[in-house]
Amino acid sequence: KESSAASDVYKRQAQKLAEKRKKEQEERAKQEKQQAQSAPQNVSGRTITMRSTAYTSDPAENGGYSTTAMGTAIRYGVAAVDPRVIPLGTRLYIEGYGYARAEDTGGAIKGNRIDLVFGSRSQSNNWGRRTVRVTILN
Repeated sequence: KESSAASDVYKRQAQKLAEKRKKEQEERAKQEKQQAQSAPQNVSGRTITMRSTAYTSDPAENGGYSTTAMGTAIRYGVAAVDPRVIPLGTRLYIEGYGYARAEDTGGAIKGNRIDLVFGSRSQSNNWGRRTVRVTILN
């Protein structure tokens, strides 16, 4: 009976955790959608046309890393850039994505390439590869 009760407790805890994660993922997706749709009226700054790709915070996609080149958490709103083109720490507005900050680098991110973080693999896959206009805000 004890192992059955422990199993039930474990199942309830696992279910609660799964529900919490699903709710958090839905909230992130909602925030991402709002951010991407709220295109600013007067974005000013230098605009660069770049080739974009997407990634997630999953360490399996990031060589085992869970932090950016700047030491911050990999999360929606982070962009990996070539620091010779866009300095790390630069605030950006990316067409179709929304606001981001250049906080990461990547082995394949050279020249006019940018890699954008998404909250899930499906969102990342949906973004795919596309050419975007990137406005440097600071």
